[in-house]
Parts: sequence; C-alpha cells; structure tokens
Amino acid sequence: MRVVTGLVLSMMVAFATASLSLHKVSKGPSQSYVTHCGGFGYIGGAALAPNGARAIVGGQNAFGLFDVTKGKFDWNNSFVDYGSEQEGPFAWYGSDVVVGLAPNSGTVETVWAFDIATGANTWNTGNDGSMSTLTLAGTATGFITGVVNATYASRLDSQGRVVWTAFYSDYVQSVASGTVVSSSGIVRNIDAVGASSKAYVYNDKNGVLFWNDTNLAVQATSAAIDSIAKVALFAGAADPNGANLPYTTVYGFDALSGKPLWAHNYSDFGVQSIVTANGKSFILGTNATIVLDSLTGKELWSMPLSSTVGLGMVAATPGAYNGTAVLYASTTGKNIAAINAASGDVMWKFDMPTGHTVTLSPLVTPNIVVVPTADNNNQHGFLVGVSIVA
Repeated sequence: MRVVTGLVLSMMVAFATASLSLHKVSKGPSQSYVTHCGGFGYIGGAALAPNGARAIVGGQNAFGLFDVTKGKFDWNNSFVDYGSEQEGPFAWYGSDVVVGLAPNSGTVETVWAFDIATGANTWNTGNDGSMSTLTLAGTATGFITGVVNATYASRLDSQGRVVWTAFYSDYVQSVASGTVVSSSGIVRNIDAVGASSKAYVYNDKNGVLFWNDTNLAVQATSAAIDSIAKVALFAGAADPNGANLPYTTVYGFDALSGKPLWAHNYSDFGVQSIVTANGKSFILGTNATIVLDSLTGKELWSMPLSSTVGLGMVAATPGAYNGTAVLYASTTGKNIAAINAASGDVMWKFDMPTGHTVTLSPLVTPNIVVVPTADNNNQHGFLVGVSIVA
C-alpha cells in the first residue's frame, strides 16, 4: 500500500502545535517534577493530547504516554520492537496515538497507531519501500495527513487508509491542517501543502483543490492555518537550500478563496516555523521571533534572539496560550520565559535544573508547562514540569 510522508526540516520545530488555546496565568513558576526518561536516550519529539492531560513522548530508543500532572509514564514501547530508531512524529486521533516509524536503515518509514490506554498496536500502513522522512498533521475531523519528501501527498483516514492523493511537479516541503468557517457559516476542514515555490489548499474530505498559487518567490518550507483570522500562511527562503538566505518572504492568503492578503520580505531571516494563536502569527526565525496580525500582516512586535532580552537564543518553536496572551519560549539560555504576546514584554523566566538544556518546544497546559531537556552530553532525556498556576 502506498503511503505518504513528509519533510522534517528540523527536529527542533517539526512537532510544533499549529494553533493553541486559552489560559490565564495567576502566579510565577515553580518546579513540580523532573522525570528521567530512562531507556529513551535523548528526547526527539513530543505532542500534547487535545485534552492536555497526557503527552506522547519519543526518544532515540523508545516512546511512551506521559501523565502531565503526575510526571510519570503510563506505558512505553521500545522502538527496537518495531525495527525502528525514530523519535516520531506523532499525531492524535480518538483513542489512538499515531506514530511515524523508520527502520534502522533510516530510509523508509511507515505510520503506526497505538491504543492510548494500553500502548498496544492497533494498525499500521505497511511498507512498500516508497516512503521517506515523515511528518503528520490533522484537523478537527481527526484524520491524519502524511506528506512525503517526494512529489505527492496523501490524506489518511483513522485506519491508515489513503483517502486521496495529490501529485506535484516539485518536492513537497510543508503541510498544515485546520478548520475555517466560511462567511455563510459552512465549516471547512482544509489541508495546506507547500511544494517548492507553490501553495495548495484542499478540502481534506475529498482532496478537491480549493485554490493554489504557483508564483511564490520563495520555497514554501513552512505552512500554517489561522482558523480565527481565516488565513493560510506560507513562508520560506529564496535559496532552495536555505544556506545563503538572501531574504525570506511570509505570505498571507484568504484560506478559502486564495486571495493574496499581504506579504512581508525579511533580510537575513530564515523562517523555521509558524505558530498561530488568537488571530496572531508567531514566526520563529534564525535571528528573531516576529509576531504579525494574521489578517492584516501588520507586525505587532519582534524579539531578537540574543542575550539583549536576557533569554539567550530561542531553541524551539514557542508554545502559546491566549487568555492573557502569554507566549512561552524555550531558549538555549537553559530557561523558559513567559512573554506577553500583545507587547513582547518578558513577564517571567524560569531556570532549568543545573546541567539541563532545553531541547524541544514546551508543552503548555492550564497548570503545568512540560519542558523536554537533556543532560550536558545529550545522552539522557528529561521532562521538567513547571507549575504556572497557584
């Protein structure tokens, strides 16, 4: 059976949540727990469940279901049992968690689903030798999208069966999914695909093309859907390899019609990921985080990734909650920070335990921020729970 996969541009940003929900912080942070992920090796991927109570966490050698409140694993599976050495990626669907697995050869990947309660395998897509590096995304319908580092992309249903496939003349580089309500009240679940310098948006149910733009000035290496603003965003560098970065362009389109709304050019700024929240787009780049109004494209504020703000370099895609508009940023300064998303002001910082370095995006829940870390040699993974509510 032919199954699609996708391009993972960076382990630091591949598992970011595309849109996030609301929360109000009532006090500064305090440490709740430090959990050693024994047998996992370094932590390479993590994804929070929709209800925020559990997270699926993957390391070099194993993956498991983590209780965010208790700071303990419910179960874990060895990747070796599945002939794999891969950290994910992960997606959630109903009572299953879906994992992309690669064999030890590292060239072919399949998609596996595991029962959340027990960790038992429920289905897998099989292996026909056609797959490459994998990424996953999903919409409110719960369907899983696999995008392949090749010239086609497919949507999979809840049992890993291909629903539809689209073919391109260029490599697929990014994917995003989201739900948008039309002006007439019709709910549309859509899939966005970036293929080289082209952007495509589909009906996720049947693969019908809503619109496409084939004249982007950059490689569409990042994509996002802002359901609040009803905007599809695509961004990337003009250099296909992202090496020289002569400039980066971020585009905003009407998500349903494809009407171009705005575009911004940035010099020496390589986009790594886009997170949307409450009508704002948080764009993590190589030297700054830029926050835009998703509908108008107006720049609200920017934060240089330097010690000038006392944080060090941002190490991973930020996680966000919007009640008081707070953005949590993991940093190579070995701490996390809460940043007012309306102004960019740093509200508080919290230092990781001695010898720990932040390695991935924080997982933000109403009461606890879970921060994946590693020791100084990056051989052992940990999950640090930071309480943020009294």
